[in-house]
Amino acid sequence: LANRLTSRQLIRAGQAVTLAAVMLLMLPLPADVSGVGLFLIGVGNGPVFPNMLHMTPQYFGADLSQSVMGIEMAIAYVGSMLTPVLFGVIAQQVTPDLFPAYLLVLYVLMLASGLLLDKKTKRMSEKCVQTG
Repeated sequence: LANRLTSRQLIRAGQAVTLAAVMLLMLPLPADVSGVGLFLIGVGNGPVFPNMLHMTPQYFGADLSQSVMGIEMAIAYVGSMLTPVLFGVIAQQVTPDLFPAYLLVLYVLMLASGLLLDKKTKRMSEKCVQTG
């Protein structure tokens, strides 16, 4: 698929698979289906991070891309370290049954940040065209 689709299309496809998987986890289905849902979350998120890194020069320009990629990598590492801990605290204090809702919140944050980035870069490119 990577040879046939653009980076943006791969990201959107991955996000669609992730949403379907989170919805699958929210349904009261047998544990085997939950395992499939967790697998699909991994499959859906697989293309998102590398393609976002690949698109960094398009979003921020070649001169800033190296610095921005460093920040992206740092946030990814911190996020992958802290999100399980955060849910562990939530599960201990409330209930582990909130896991699908927790994943949905993380999905919404991922989707919203991607849409905001697209909107902001589109606005910036329009300003460049108008002033250029």
